[in-house]
Amino acid sequence: MSDTIETAQKHEKSRVTIVTVGFMVFAVFFGAGNLIFPPFLGFMGGADWWQGFIAFIIMDTVLGICGLMAAARYPQVPLGASYRIGYKYMVIFGIFGMVTGCVVFVMPRTAATAAEVFFRPVFMANSEPTSAPTLIFILIFLIVACFCAIRPSKVVDIIGKFLTPALLVCVVLLVILGCVNGGEIREEVLPTGYLSMFQFGSIEGLQTFDMTTGACIGVIIVVALQAKGIKTASAQSKTLLRSGIVAGVCLLVVYLGLAILGLLVSSNAELIAQVEANGAVDRTYLLNYIITASLGKGGTILMGIVVLLATLTTAIGSSSLFSQFFVRITKGKWQYKWVCIVAFICAFLMDVGSYAGGGSGVTFIINLALPIMVICMPAGCAAIILTLFTKKIGNDNVFRAAIIMSMFVGACEYFGSGMYGYTLPFFTPVYGFLGYSSWNIFTPYGFSWIIPTVVACVIGWFIKFKGFESRPYLRENADDDAVVEEL
Repeated sequence: MSDTIETAQKHEKSRVTIVTVGFMVFAVFFGAGNLIFPPFLGFMGGADWWQGFIAFIIMDTVLGICGLMAAARYPQVPLGASYRIGYKYMVIFGIFGMVTGCVVFVMPRTAATAAEVFFRPVFMANSEPTSAPTLIFILIFLIVACFCAIRPSKVVDIIGKFLTPALLVCVVLLVILGCVNGGEIREEVLPTGYLSMFQFGSIEGLQTFDMTTGACIGVIIVVALQAKGIKTASAQSKTLLRSGIVAGVCLLVVYLGLAILGLLVSSNAELIAQVEANGAVDRTYLLNYIITASLGKGGTILMGIVVLLATLTTAIGSSSLFSQFFVRITKGKWQYKWVCIVAFICAFLMDVGSYAGGGSGVTFIINLALPIMVICMPAGCAAIILTLFTKKIGNDNVFRAAIIMSMFVGACEYFGSGMYGYTLPFFTPVYGFLGYSSWNIFTPYGFSWIIPTVVACVIGWFIKFKGFESRPYLRENADDDAVVEEL
C-alpha cells in the first residue's frame, strides 16, 4: 500500500514539474517579440492574415519546440544542437549567438517594450521616448530582472509557478475583451515589401528569436531539474520534450488571440493612413492603439501588466541562459552571478544607445537585428532539424556543409535580393541563381536556402573524416547518458 502511495506521489510530482517547466518555457518564449508581432501580422494581412500566421507559427512555435527537442538530445551539452559542427566552432557560434541574441537584441528589446507599452502610456502619456524617466524605468526593470535571475536554481520556479499563470490569465482576459469590442476586417493585404504574406510571416516569426531560445534553453532547465532530483540525461530529455508540448499549446492559443486583435482593427483609416505615409505602422503603437480603442484606459493598464510580465519573464530567462552558457564553456571559472550582472549592464547600455537618435527603441533594435536574423537563422534551422536525427547521420560534414551553405544563401538573400535596402554586386547574380523561383519553389515563402542546403548535405555525406566510425552517437541504441559522458 505504501509503495502504491509513493508511486502515485512521484507521478504527481513529475506532472507538476512538467507543467511548471512548460510554463517557464512558454514565458521565456512569450516575450516582447511574441507580444507585438502577431497583432501586426493580423493588421497587415487583412483577409489573408492566416497565411502569415501559419508561417509565424512554423518559424516561432514549431522551430522553437524543435530547438528544445534538439537540445534534449544532449541536455547537458551547451548548445547541443550545434555540437556536431565541432566543439570549437560550436563555442564560437555560441558566443556570437548569445551576445547578439540575448544581450544586444532580446534583453534590451524586452526592457524597451515594457517602457513603451507599459510605463509611458500608463504613467507618462506625454513624455518623449528619450526622456530620463523612461531610461530610469528601464534601469529599474533590468535590476528587478537581474535580482530574479541571479539564483539559477530558482529561475524555473519563479517564472513557472508565479509569473506565467498571472500572465496567461491577463492575456486571455485581454483577448476576450478585445474580440467583443472588435471592428471590421479589411480584405486586401497592405504592402509589406516581401514576396508573399507567408514570407512576411516567416520573417516576423524569426524576429522573436525563439528558435535560438529553444535550442539553448535546455541548459537553464537542466540546472533546475538537477535541483529537483532529476539527474540522468534520459530523464531530463523526457521532461524537456513533454514540457515543450505544454509550452507549444499555450503559445498557439495566445498567438491566435493576439493576431485576431490586429485583424479586427485592419480597416481602421488612421492606421492605414500611417502605413501609406510611412510604409508601416510602429508595432508598439499598434498594440497600444488596439487596446486603447477597444478597452479604454482600463485596457491600457491591463495591457501594461501583460507586457510587464511577458517582458520580465523573457529578460530573466535570456539572462539566465546567457550566464549558464558562459559558466559551462569556462568550466566554472566565470561565476554565474557576475556574468549575469555584466549581461544586464550591457543590455542597459544598448537601450541607452537605441534611444539616442530619438524615436522608438523597439523599432531601432528590430531593424538592427534584421541582417543577423536573415543571414544566420537559416543555419540555426538547419542545425536544429539535423540534430533531431543526429543518431541517423554518421558524418559530421553533413552538419558543417549545411551550416556553411545555409549562411551563404542567407547572406546572398540579404545583400542580393534588394528586399532589405542593401545590395552588393557579388551577391546579386548569385542570389539570382540560388533563389530563382522557377526552380527553387521555396523562395516565394522565404525559404530559398532549403534546396541548396539539402544539396550541400548530400555532398557532405560523401566526404568522410578520420575516426568518424567511433563517434558515440553513431552506435545503434546508444544510451543517452553514456553519449553525454563521452561528449
